[in-house]
Amino acid sequence: MLNGQPPEGKLVNIHITRGGFHRVISALAQANGTFDLTFRPLPSEAGVYTIGAAHPGQSEAPAQGQFTLFGREIRHARAKRWSLIESITVNGDKLLNNLGDAPLTGLIVAAMNVPSNLVVTPSLQTNALSANGSVPVRYATPPTARRRRSRISRCASPAAKASQRTCLSACW
Repeated sequence: MLNGQPPEGKLVNIHITRGGFHRVISALAQANGTFDLTFRPLPSEAGVYTIGAAHPGQSEAPAQGQFTLFGREIRHARAKRWSLIESITVNGDKLLNNLGDAPLTGLIVAAMNVPSNLVVTPSLQTNALSANGSVPVRYATPPTARRRRSRISRCASPAAKASQRTCLSACW
């Protein structure tokens, strides 16, 4: 209570900080002094944040709690066009980045939305990623995993007959 009055309907500013990041979001207090607030981070925001409440107009608030946002990205995660030839293994890698200052553990990687006539085998060197760290995600498509008659689009090439070459757009 403020001056003997319940705080219901009073404005409170919530300060969310991480390093040089400082965001202020306003909320209305309920009769018991609590408030509900939804913080919608940007896709690139991750890490350990502090949170505090203050009166409107105050430029800072004392830290009253903290929370952790976990974030990751796969660099160059655009759709990639692969030229798959029956007798050749296709290998590649992308870089998995931890966007925050908290470690990520229990990592797994899986290929998704892969056509039934194709096998894509992704792998990680480790199942943990240090704060602000990176690890390569490797992938392979073994030639024995592809059937000669593909249900996905075919592309002609000087290096192979059209019936032996398959083009695939995939992202993960």
